[in-house]
Amino acid sequence: PHSVLSGLAMSIVTDSLGDLIVTFTDGLMKFDYKNDNFINIESARNLDITLALPVSKTLTLLATGSGIMCYNPTTSAIAPFTAAPNSPINSAISDLKIVNGKLYIACEKGLFIGKPGDENVVEVNLPAIRGCSVCTVVVDDWGNIWTTTEGPQSIVRISPDLKTTECYDQYLNPANATLSSNNRLIKDKSGRIWISAKYTGLMEYNPASNSFIVYAHDDERHWTLSTNANITVYADREGNIWLGGNKGVNMFNPDRTFFQVILPFATDLSLRDRRFGRTSVEDKDHNLWFGTIDGLVLFDRKTGVRKEWRNEPGKPEILARNHVRHLYCDQQNNIWISTTRG
Repeated sequence: PHSVLSGLAMSIVTDSLGDLIVTFTDGLMKFDYKNDNFINIESARNLDITLALPVSKTLTLLATGSGIMCYNPTTSAIAPFTAAPNSPINSAISDLKIVNGKLYIACEKGLFIGKPGDENVVEVNLPAIRGCSVCTVVVDDWGNIWTTTEGPQSIVRISPDLKTTECYDQYLNPANATLSSNNRLIKDKSGRIWISAKYTGLMEYNPASNSFIVYAHDDERHWTLSTNANITVYADREGNIWLGGNKGVNMFNPDRTFFQVILPFATDLSLRDRRFGRTSVEDKDHNLWFGTIDGLVLFDRKTGVRKEWRNEPGKPEILARNHVRHLYCDQQNNIWISTTRG
């Protein structure tokens, strides 16, 4: 393993220069492909960075626990997004999106809209989200803004003119509400809106009926989700929806409306660690890589053969830790692995 920062790796992206950067809870690192090592970005030392959003060759936005930072990949310089010390966006940033030149900022103080590189932002001050921490933000093909919030937990759609809202809280389970930490709100290549919420399953928004179609686990129907307890959702290039949870990884083809369950391991499935699919990624050869809490698995979709990498007692360590949190496939088809120890 390469030497990296001691904090938790939170995200991996390729910036506008083609460099791979990794955000940590204590800084930022860039990988030097030529010399095969990581470079610590000193200007980001001790920053708690949850995600990075590449904008241009001279600007990558960093979401931190205390606001947005502007990172210049060319010079490695870092500066605050806003110079105003009392700006409401100087708070924990949950999500950043750029759509049609507009910057959407989801943070613990609400939802704000501005432009990349311009510190002037406007708060979306509507009763449905006022006083809430906004966790995720997605803009659909009609210009509606979709958000999930906590305090209280809610699913909210905001009209393009920012004047009206509609809530879809009836699809949440209030008894087991863990939406803020166990959901993903995404838009697939066809423009469909999907939400994965723990204990609810997978939900697809139907514009014709202004409602959500809920795909949930059913013991008597083997073509349904293997579990409702999913913690991540991803839309691939072909439009398939992937979910990782406590009973493997589910692949859903929206046009065929059935789920294919792929368990990370082929043996010892009675053990929770062996059936928990925390994250997955597809490489350029269409192989699937699964990150679990018991190691890394390569699944060959053509042959059905699996290959495992995991640390075992008495043997040299292969991974920084068996608990894999995030996977990323770079432009060279390398697989990058983020664990709970680097």
